[in-house]
Amino acid sequence: MSNLTLKQQEQNLIPQFERVLDGSTKRATAFVAQMLLSLKRLPKVQQLINTDSNAKASYMSQMIMIATAGLSPDSTQNQTATIRFKDRISVIVMYQGYIMIARQNGIGINAQMVYEKDSFENDVANGQISHEIFTDGDRGNVKCFYAVAKDLKTGRILNIKLMTLAEAKAHGNRYALSRGESSPWRTNFNDMALKTVVRKACTSSGLSYNSSMQTLAELDEFQQGEIEDVEKVEQPTPIKVVDEVEEEIVEEVVKPAPQPTKQPSQPAPTKPEEDEVDFL
Repeated sequence: MSNLTLKQQEQNLIPQFERVLDGSTKRATAFVAQMLLSLKRLPKVQQLINTDSNAKASYMSQMIMIATAGLSPDSTQNQTATIRFKDRISVIVMYQGYIMIARQNGIGINAQMVYEKDSFENDVANGQISHEIFTDGDRGNVKCFYAVAKDLKTGRILNIKLMTLAEAKAHGNRYALSRGESSPWRTNFNDMALKTVVRKACTSSGLSYNSSMQTLAELDEFQQGEIEDVEKVEQPTPIKVVDEVEEEIVEEVVKPAPQPTKQPSQPAPTKPEEDEVDFL
């Protein structure tokens, strides 16, 4: 990809996407143009793709799945996010992507975060929920997440899925694809928690057998295998969510201990570089 112009890349890639977009040259051209434009915004991802054939093949496989599911690679639509984790690239489907697929199948999903000062009552068992957003100042910290699925034709509530903050932390610690600091469960915790309740709402609405949902399930399995290859020896670190309040930073000054005589000084250890992360 690196030795070709954008137009040349587009022409070379279009046939691959035509095969999964019902042979539509127009749809394939639009998808590839969005994909290449998004890559221009992610120089670190593009650099890895241009220098690592395995990373390139992995990225293209994930993009084929995204196209098959009917989602867009355009970051401005918030349907997907691309993460570089060491020498791997993961294309994460955000909760907005699941909501769009549900709507295409006649199901509307409303996903919200509930804050401490909001007025919130729920009777999940009987399909009832009341949420009034606090508008007279700071809403406090997030305390839970929920998704309501409705039949778009009848307006009937199909199901309600709710997850407390503690439950969301536990879910992230158990199911996060990446255990490092670059994990979306650390950098985008709220969005990942909303994605969890939205997926549960989709499943309970009968979308498990939908072809687009099955493709996204295959994408999750593909990414799990990719990340496990990288993290075979790493241990998971529990997710810690920082409340949305300013924290006082205290600088501790430690007097250095006297160095023993006739002992050659040792060079300071080199701090490893942090993982590079890019989001669409």
